[in-house]
Amino acid sequence: MKTVVVAVAITGSVPRKKDNPAVQILPPEQVESTRQAYEAGATLVHLHVRNDDEPPPLTRNASGPCGRACTPPVPA
Repeated sequence: MKTVVVAVAITGSVPRKKDNPAVQILPPEQVESTRQAYEAGATLVHLHVRNDDEPPPLTRNASGPCGRACTPPVPA
């Protein structure tokens, strides 16, 4: 059997809520979208963390809270 990797990009670094009300900005939104994608079969998620006012952060380790929350134990 071949292994298949299903990747999902739940958000980009440019879209804002004014452009698309469905874009996930805050960590809880990104975590929920990641959970839904995983349950639908995604095995890899690409995300861009954002500041609360929507632009991408310019600091190191800004993805910490979202990255940890989007990395649950997954069966191998």
